[in-house]
Amino acid sequence: MQLRRRNNRGKSVFIRGADGSYSVYEDEGINYNYEKGQFCTFDLKWNDSDKTLTISDRKGSFAGMKERMDFNIVIVTPESGTGIYQSKVNKSIVYEGKSMVISL
Repeated sequence: MQLRRRNNRGKSVFIRGADGSYSVYEDEGINYNYEKGQFCTFDLKWNDSDKTLTISDRKGSFAGMKERMDFNIVIVTPESGTGIYQSKVNKSIVYEGKSMVISL
């Protein structure tokens, strides 16, 4: 599983046909406030047999943190998500910090 920032508005999650997990960490990115606990984390977990992506509750916060995040989920195939091919978005979701299970 791979996470890429698409632009300032969202991220793309690339899934490659096997169970996987990824922990996402974010902070202000411009200072050392993370040393004072000002950061957030959440987990992504892909279950390949069920074709579900689970996103955990967000833990923590920091100044300027976006309350909502847009995700484009892409299941990688030889024709999508690799090389010169345009990635086919399988599903777009909005994450608001609460746990969710997405079926694909």
